Amino acid sequence: MTSTRSVPYLISDWHDPETGARGWFVIDRLVGGMCSGGIRMRPGVTVDEVTDLARTMSHKMAVLDIPYGGAKSGIDFDSSSPLAPAVLRGFIEAIRPFIAERYATGADLGTREDDIIAACQLVGLTHPLQAGFKTEGGAGLNRVQQALALTSEGIPITELIAGYGVAECTVEAAGVVGLPLRGATVALQGFGNVGGAAARYLDREGVRLVAVADIEGAIVDENGLDIPHLLSIRDRYGRIDRSRLPARARREPEPAWLEQSVDILIPAAIGNAIRSDNQASIRCRLLVEAANNPLTRDAEAELERRGTTILPDFVANAAAAFLFCGLLEKRLEPTLDSIFGVTSRQLRTTTRELLERARRERVSNRRARRSPSTVCAAEPRSPHPEMLEGTQPISAWRRIMQSSITMSSPAALARSAAASSTTPSWSQTAPAPMAIASSTMAPANSERRKTSTTSTGPGNSDNVA
Repeated sequence: MTSTRSVPYLISDWHDPETGARGWFVIDRLVGGMCSGGIRMRPGVTVDEVTDLARTMSHKMAVLDIPYGGAKSGIDFDSSSPLAPAVLRGFIEAIRPFIAERYATGADLGTREDDIIAACQLVGLTHPLQAGFKTEGGAGLNRVQQALALTSEGIPITELIAGYGVAECTVEAAGVVGLPLRGATVALQGFGNVGGAAARYLDREGVRLVAVADIEGAIVDENGLDIPHLLSIRDRYGRIDRSRLPARARREPEPAWLEQSVDILIPAAIGNAIRSDNQASIRCRLLVEAANNPLTRDAEAELERRGTTILPDFVANAAAAFLFCGLLEKRLEPTLDSIFGVTSRQLRTTTRELLERARRERVSNRRARRSPSTVCAAEPRSPHPEMLEGTQPISAWRRIMQSSITMSSPAALARSAAASSTTPSWSQTAPAPMAIASSTMAPANSERRKTSTTSTGPGNSDNVA
């Protein structure tokens, strides 16, 4: 869901004149001098999109009780282009100082974890998560490498965990609203790592996938699509091979996925996929935001008015963030049992608490919780009016993070304070406006071409460091 604008801590604008690629690195806020968020690549990405995504990462860190701020990177370029690896490498080289010290990153829409790791190593970095384990040295790197090398059923854990989390949240949410999953109908947008893995695990719960949309349109079968077969005929970008579809599966224009009367709707592709101009056709009991910011604010309000239960993105698709930051915070061990088990418990508990609080207090699911695990660390500099209801603050996860409050548990605050005592925050050193760097990147032919990077900031420094 598109968030109310607030000033981010830092916005960096990058440009590669040779390819025309443009990118942005946004830090929403630092906590203990640290931030986390992935790197996406797709044509048409904008600074506003990246800024909203960085804000959403702050929300995720808060609900997961992880002492990191939110950040995000976005590159306006076609990830299927043969030049994409060089563009990615050039962008990473430009923000290299942040990845080395402050920014734990990984794959996002249009990028893959192995490509991010390779690009980091080519510019002299150890790992995209190295900022998070720099105090541990080799032990932290070994733990992360062991975990990210894991496979389940022959598939890398990094390609499964986000969709696994979506499925676990969906199962829990269905239980809260009294929706039996066996035979429940589902419509899904996106069949890449997130949507595909969510479908894989929901199939085992007995759901019936009646519509799926990818970049080429929608595929519909009211009797239920064969999910294992669809997974076997998709490419690395989530495109489904139409020539190998069964005869009963209909090819429809992309909006058809929204037009099916289903029990569960899962947008798992792009931001703002559901808007005021297309929400009227939606008929579902439960909507699970597997993509980042897939609903506009007005569309969400209208759907909730019609009785649709919406599970917000910063809970539903938080599993990948929890994997990386959970490893850095030693809340996860590098085993499949630990990763799947702890992630499931974390996300199911958060889902149930959020929805039950919303039901009890008759507020939207974004205004549903001020839990014992989210304690104010400092007074807000500019509180939002919607944080107050009478004299008691009834704050949504997102509303909490839209203020300048830093929220965390006592344990997380202690960890953050310890980090900030040894590592100064960027807010102590960075002037505004500031230039990160002018950098160069080496394409495959070993020639050097210049790229430019300019930045503005800081905006929100955290109140803990």
